[in-house]
Parts: sequence; C-alpha cells; structure tokens
Amino acid sequence: SSRAGAMAARRDGAGGRRAGGAAARAARDGASNVQEKLKASVAGGDFYSALQMYKTLYSRKNARGRHAEAEALLSEGALVMLEHGQLAAGCELATLLVSRWVERNAPASDATATTLGRINDAFVAAGTGKEHASFLLAAIKWSKHAGGLPGGDR
Repeated sequence: SSRAGAMAARRDGAGGRRAGGAAARAARDGASNVQEKLKASVAGGDFYSALQMYKTLYSRKNARGRHAEAEALLSEGALVMLEHGQLAAGCELATLLVSRWVERNAPASDATATTLGRINDAFVAAGTGKEHASFLLAAIKWSKHAGGLPGGDR
C-alpha cells in the first residue's frame, strides 16, 4: 500500500539522518580525541607528536571548509609551541598560517596584524633565530601583497 511505502520512506529517511548524525558525531568525537591527545602530548613534552596533530587537525578543518577554525588552530599551535621553546615547530605552524592567507588572498586587517604581532612577540620571548627571521620574511611577503603597500602593511 502507499501508506506502507510512505512509512518506509520516512523510516529510511530518518535512518539516513541518524546515520549522517552518527557520522558527524563520530567525526566530532575523532577530532575531540585528537585534541585530547594533542593536549597530553604538549603536557608530556612530546612536541613532535603535538606538531603532527596540529597539522592533522588543521587539514581536517580546512578540508571541511572550516577555514577560520583551521587558521585559529594554526595560530594557537604556533603560540603553544613557541611558549614551550619549540622554535622550529612554532615557525612551521606560523608560516603555514601565512601560506594559508596567501592561498586565499586574505587582506591585511586588524585581526591579521594582531595575530602576527602575537606570534612575533612569542618568538621574541622564546628567543629569536633563523626561525623567527623565516616567519617574518613570510609575513612581510604576504603583507606586501595583501596590504597594498610596496614595503608591506604596517
């Protein structure tokens, strides 16, 4: 009967939504699990694993179109690594953030200037070196195009 067919369609549709909901929940749980492992890695001094997890979470968020979250994660990761004296890892995440801005033609703004300033300050606190210079070079190159000023923005 058509009533039985309609009931089956509703049931199948609801099942599909539940399955989609379960998949979304599993993805969130997986991301949450990685974030917990990330915190534990940082707390335990396993910075190599933490760096890999930051990059994994960034890739997942970016692939899902959650670009603002992905960029915030890179900024947070760079700051965390630099706070722990991990200059190379902090530089890798910070330059990945700047590369992302280049990729999406992000304009220079108060928000990007604040982010760059915070990362720069963290480099200064951690001890400057070739990593700091590498980050500054990437930021200046991006700013030169994004800010519309020949010498970079600000």
